[in-house]
Order: sequence, then structure tokens, then C-alpha cells
Amino acid sequence: MALVSAPSGTVAVGAPASVPFAVRVLLGDGVTPVVGVPVTFSASANSAAVNFGACSAVPCVVLTDATGLASTAVMPAAFGTVTVQAAVVGAAQTANFTAVARSITMLQPEEYIAAGATVAWTPQVSVAQNGAPAAGATVAWTASGGMTVSPASGLVSALGVAQIPAVAGPLAAGAQAAGQACAWTNVCASFTAQGVSASAWRLAVLSGAGQSVTVKGTFAPVVVIVTDGSGDPVAGAPVSVHQTVVAAEMPCPARGPCPVAPVLASSIATTVSDENGLVSVVPMQLAGVAEGTNVAVATGMQGFASLSLQQGP
Repeated sequence: MALVSAPSGTVAVGAPASVPFAVRVLLGDGVTPVVGVPVTFSASANSAAVNFGACSAVPCVVLTDATGLASTAVMPAAFGTVTVQAAVVGAAQTANFTAVARSITMLQPEEYIAAGATVAWTPQVSVAQNGAPAAGATVAWTASGGMTVSPASGLVSALGVAQIPAVAGPLAAGAQAAGQACAWTNVCASFTAQGVSASAWRLAVLSGAGQSVTVKGTFAPVVVIVTDGSGDPVAGAPVSVHQTVVAAEMPCPARGPCPVAPVLASSIATTVSDENGLVSVVPMQLAGVAEGTNVAVATGMQGFASLSLQQGP
């Protein structure tokens, strides 16, 4: 029995080796092929699991063809060292290779950006080999259709994460830009940026509502998020922030209308939602004064939220 070809080196789990395991059976003269003899392909007892393309079961029996050749594709099913064998009565050939399980997963496969905006963000991937972080592996990044990435490659960290600075936009509403991250040349994950119409922007308060502090206290920032109609965060959306500080309400008299609290300060500002759709607002307040701060935020055609904060004794 002569070895014709065999897997070697590193083979990815779930993919066939680049070359088949093939042997040729000859008569004792070393020239005349033996036709129709069964060759048994198997894996050693301590090998990682493996499948043979020529059969649905292991071991796999293949008859030699007119040239004495018997061959099968080899596909590892689990990572580890693999020893495969081809055997006929009185002869055998073995081959060894290492099976590796590799994966790459986008941590945020989609970025939604305000239509017409240009947004800087940081795509990230989780890269693993044999169930552990693939620290030091190289990830190649590409992008097109309104998205750029730079540099074109980077290394996986000790935590198994690789990231790249990217810029997406401007994109029309509904338009999409695409990117891809690949490790080990052909293990890849895709990511996209999609433009979102201003008519779909919504606002929600995540934290900071309902605050009440003492006269000497300080308000915590108010954090709001811009989303689309499905709740996805929208980056790059312009957000208007209106604030008014009014004096604490005076008690109403026994007769007549209640006094109107005077306006002590006001402001109007515009900011932009970050890559996670977030906007942080620092509430206005006057030190040492009992007052109320009214905050209103608006974006797009339908995004609006308001809240009131109290500062008093």
C-alpha cells in the first residue's frame, strides 16, 4: 500500500482538509493495481472525533478503483490531535494532523446611524480557538459602501477581542454600508451600518429622572437614548436640550391666583447621540437656591422627553 496524499498540519473543525486521505494498493511487483479491494479508513482510539466524506459511519470502507486508488475527504468534528489510518489485510498507512476549532463573532453586528450623519464608532469581534481567547491572532478588516476602517488589520487581545476605528456615513435613510472582519484568512464575521430616517427617531430617559436634592446638593447627569421604531440605538442624531430653572413654588394665598414662579435661568443647546445612541445632559442649577429644573429634549420629528428636578431644603 502506498500513501498518495493525507491531511497534515492544521485543519479547521467542521471543514474538510485541503487534501484527501488517499492510498493506492498494488501487487507485490509495486506496479500492478489491485482493483476492488476494501480499504478501511479509521481514526485511532485517542483521536479527536473525525468524519470521512466517503461514508456516513466510522470506520469507513472504500473499494479501490481501476488504478488501485481508494480515497476519502477527512473532516474533524472536534479539536485535538487526530491520527487516521487506511488499512487492508497485511498493510496500513497512517497520517497525523491537528484539528482546531476557530470562531469569530461580532459583538455588535449592526450600527444604526442618523440619516445624513457621519459617525465614528468601534466595531469589535470576539475571536476564539479551541474554546479559548485567540490572543495574538491577526484580524483583517474591510469595509465598503459608505464605511471606512483604519488600519486594515489588528491583533486579538488577551481577552480574545479585536477592534478597529471605523467611520460610517453619510447614509440615506434605509441605505446600508457593510464591513467584514476575518481571522485565519477565511473565518469571517460581517457587520453593517444602516441609515435611519428622522421620522423614526424616538427618545427615552434612561437615568436621572425624578431627582430631588438639598439646596447644597448636586444633580446627577440625565441620560437619554435615541432609538428607532424597533428600539435600536441610533448614533449621530442631533438632540436639542432646553432647560429652565424656576424658583421654588410659593404657597398659594387664601384668595386669588397662585403666584407664578419666576424664571431664574434658561438655556438651549444642541448635542449629538454617541455610537450607543446616548446623550448625557448636565442639569442646570443655582447653588444655594430652592428651585426646580425643567429639562426637555427633542430629536427628529417625533422624539421628545421632559422631566423636572427639584432642589430644596
